[in-house]
Amino acid sequence: MKHKSDIIAYFKSLTSSQILALMPGKWGDYELLDVLHYFDEENLEDQSAALAELILRSPENSDMVLYSDIYSDLAQYHKAKDDYTAALRWLYASFAYDEQHDPDLNRHNRYRDLAETYLDAGEVDTGLSIVTRRLQAAPDDIWTINMLAFTLPYIGLNDLAIETLERGLALTETADLENIRDELEEMYQEAIERKEKDTKTWIGEIHPAVLNQFRTALQLPVPPGDGKDLPEPYLPPLDRLLTAGPEPDVSLYAEIMAQGQVLAPDLIRMAFDETLWDTAVPSHAISLLRQLQTQMPELAQLALWLERAEGNWPVDLLTKRIGKVGGYTTLELEAIAADTDYHLYIRSAATDALAERAQKLPDQRERITSLFRALLTRPQAHEAAEETFIGFLIGDIVDMGARELYDEVKRAYDEDRVDLTILDFPYIHEKWGLEPLPQPEIRSDGLYLMLRCTHCHRERIHFVQHVIVDLNTLERDKKGLPIEYDAHIMDREIVCPKCQTVDQYELTSQASLRLYMHDATPDDIMAALTGGKPKKRPPNPYMSSFRAAAFGRSMHPLAALAQYRKKIAANSNDGMLHLRLGNLLRTLRRQADSLDAFQRAYELEPDNPEICLARGMAEHDYGDRTIAKAMYQQVIRLISPVQMLRQDKMADIAMTAADGLKRLKRKQGSPHQLPIVKEPESSSKPAKRKLFQRRRAKKKRKKRR
Repeated sequence: MKHKSDIIAYFKSLTSSQILALMPGKWGDYELLDVLHYFDEENLEDQSAALAELILRSPENSDMVLYSDIYSDLAQYHKAKDDYTAALRWLYASFAYDEQHDPDLNRHNRYRDLAETYLDAGEVDTGLSIVTRRLQAAPDDIWTINMLAFTLPYIGLNDLAIETLERGLALTETADLENIRDELEEMYQEAIERKEKDTKTWIGEIHPAVLNQFRTALQLPVPPGDGKDLPEPYLPPLDRLLTAGPEPDVSLYAEIMAQGQVLAPDLIRMAFDETLWDTAVPSHAISLLRQLQTQMPELAQLALWLERAEGNWPVDLLTKRIGKVGGYTTLELEAIAADTDYHLYIRSAATDALAERAQKLPDQRERITSLFRALLTRPQAHEAAEETFIGFLIGDIVDMGARELYDEVKRAYDEDRVDLTILDFPYIHEKWGLEPLPQPEIRSDGLYLMLRCTHCHRERIHFVQHVIVDLNTLERDKKGLPIEYDAHIMDREIVCPKCQTVDQYELTSQASLRLYMHDATPDDIMAALTGGKPKKRPPNPYMSSFRAAAFGRSMHPLAALAQYRKKIAANSNDGMLHLRLGNLLRTLRRQADSLDAFQRAYELEPDNPEICLARGMAEHDYGDRTIAKAMYQQVIRLISPVQMLRQDKMADIAMTAADGLKRLKRKQGSPHQLPIVKEPESSSKPAKRKLFQRRRAKKKRKKRR
C-alpha cells in the first residue's frame, strides 16, 4: 500500500475531470479520505467533489467510512453551483444508501434534505408535498419545522414561514426537548418584521391542494407517547401496496405515478424494507421506480440497482460489505475478485460476498468453489501482491466450509504465499475439526517485526533482539530524500525467505507501531491512526540510535558493511579490515558475525595488540571466556613498557586489557562501551506464547476520522 503522502501527491496533480475519469475501486475508500481531507483544507472544491464522486462510485462499502456525510457534502457542492438536478441525484442515492445499510438512522434528515432542495430549486409543490408527508408521519418533528423556518423566507414565502413557526412555538410551549424554542422565537420575530417591510408573497403560486394539505398537516394533533419504538407507517396511497397481490393494480399504479416525485423516497424505503421482502411489495416498488426513472433525472444514480433488481433481488444481489446502492450479480462479484486492478479490500469484500452467496444459494456453491480454486492456483496467486488477498480468500473458504479445497489451501501454505497475519494453517485444522497441528513457539526476549523485502516486496515476520536507528538516514527519509537502506538496522542479517536477498528490507506500518508504540493500548494506536495528539512514551528498551559514519564520512551501516566486504574480497589477508568489519558488526550488535570477523583478524595478525583486545572483549561478552582471558594476557605481553610510555594508543590498549582481566574475575561484562543483549542459553526453553492469534484476523479497513 502506498504511503498517504504519495497518494495525496498523485491526486494533487490531477484536475477534477481527470479524477472523474479514474477507475472507481482502484483505491480503497478509506485511503482516499486523506486526499479528501487535504482538498477540503486547501479549498480545492472541484477536486474534492470529483474525489467524493469517485468514492461513492466505488463498489466498496467500508464500515469505517461515513458515506452519508460524503453524499451530503457532494449534494451541497452541487447546490452551491445551482445544479439542483445533480444535488437531488446524490440525495436520492444517499437516501437509498441509508435505507439499504442503516435504515432509520438518517431517514428524517434525508427527507428534509430532499424537501429543502426541491424548495430551493423552485419546485415548491414537490418540496411542500414531501414536507407534508413528513408532518403527517411525525407531527411533532420540530426539526422539520426548523428547516422550513429557515428555507421558506428565502423563496418568498415569509407568511408561510410565520404559520410554520407558530406551530413550532406551540409544540415547544410545554416541552422543549431539543432546546430550540429560543431560536424559533427569534426567527418568528424576524419573520414578522420582514412581513411588515415586504408585503410581496409567492404563496399564490402554490397549488391550492398542496397548500391546503400542508396547512392541515401543520395542525395535526401530536399522538400520545413518543412513538419512537414503533415502525414508521406507510401513508396513502402507498399503504395500499401492502395488501396488493403480485400483479400490478393499474389504477393504483396510475395514482402513485401522478405523485411520482413526492412518493419516490417512500418507494425506495419500501424496496429496502426487510420486513416486506417475503411479499410482493418490493417488486411493486422497483417497478414503479423504474417508471419514475424515465421522468426523473434525479434518480439516475439508482439506475444500476433498478436494472439489476429482478426476482428475489435482496437475496440474489445484496451483501453488507460491497455495494453502496443495490448489489452485484455473482458474475460481477467474480469479475471484481479476479481483477487485480481493484483494491485489496474490495476484492476481499467480493469473495466475502461470494462465500455468503454460496451458503444462501446452494445451487451456486459449486460455481463459487471453482472460482476460489482458480484464484488460489492461477499464476497471479504466486505474486507478492496477492499474499494478503490469498489469506483473506482462505478465510472465506474456511467460513464457507469448502473442505474440497483443502489440498489447494495446503499447497498455498507449503509454498509460502499466504499472509500469516490473516490466519495460519493450524487454525484451519482447528476450525474444520482436523488433526491438530503444532503452533510455532516464539521467544519473549525480543521483537517479531513485519518487514518488507525491497527486492521481491514480500512481507515476512523476523525476530530481532535490538534495533539501532541511524538518525542521518531517518532525517533524509523524513525530508523525502532518497535512501538506500531503511534507517532501522537489525541486530542480525535479515534474509528474505522467498528470494534469499540479505538486508534489503523496510519497516511495514505494523513494525513501526511495534517499535514506536511498544507499550501502547489499542486506544492509543487508534488515536495515532486518526491523527490524535501523540502521547509521550517511554523509550523502547529494544531500540537505540546513533549517527552512523564510516570511511571518514556519514554512511549507512549496511552500506559500510557492503564496502568492507568488498574490500576484504579484494584483500582477504588484511587483518585490520577484518577488525574494522568486526567493530562495525559489534556496533550493530550482530554478535556472532562480529566474533567471526575478530577471529579471522586474529588468525591473520595474532601479534597485533588491537586485534587481540577486540577479540578478547568479544569472547568475554558472547564467546569463550577462557579465550578472552588468554587474549587479554597476550595483549599485555605484546605491549612493552617502552611502547606504553611512547604511544598513548598502546597504553590505552594495555590498560583496557588489564581492566578486562579484572572484569572477568568479577564476572562483569567487558570494558566495551555498548551494553550487550545476550542470547538465551541453549538449554533454556523459550516462553510459550503464540506468534499468531488462533482466531482469524479481521480484515482491517482503516478509518481516518
